[in-house]
Amino acid sequence: MKPEGDGTEREGRCEKTKPNGEKCRARAMTASPYCFFHNPGAEIARKAAQRQGGRANGGGVLPGDAADVPLRSAKDLSSLLECTINQVRRGQVSPKVAGSIGYLSGIWMKALEAADLEERLARVEQALKTRGTDEHLFDPNDSGGHVGASGSKATR
Repeated sequence: MKPEGDGTEREGRCEKTKPNGEKCRARAMTASPYCFFHNPGAEIARKAAQRQGGRANGGGVLPGDAADVPLRSAKDLSSLLECTINQVRRGQVSPKVAGSIGYLSGIWMKALEAADLEERLARVEQALKTRGTDEHLFDPNDSGGHVGASGSKATR
């Protein structure tokens, strides 16, 4: 028979009240009114479990002496991603680490594309400087109405 109360008591539940005023809903430990996380007597075991969990969640990293991978082209990046995918499949690298590599690869690829555009623009600007101002960028006899160096439409 259950003791009578106001209906808010939860038999076998932790008695800890959270900062927001709610009761903890975890099951109490045997012979304790508190759960594993709130039981002052379980502090050593709790800290050991947290350390163990941290090691388990942080695994899959490469050793510190692993060789750097050259990343100078999209082909280099493709090779890195191929290697990383296979390492995940073999359990040598965690999916979390692989996800970071994938994310950083996307950023790197955008940077590579931006650098390529900057280089191409610099070549175009240099070509414009070496041309005479009377010359047209496009064929002035082209009936497509392209804009010439003067900024006006070329006409026949």
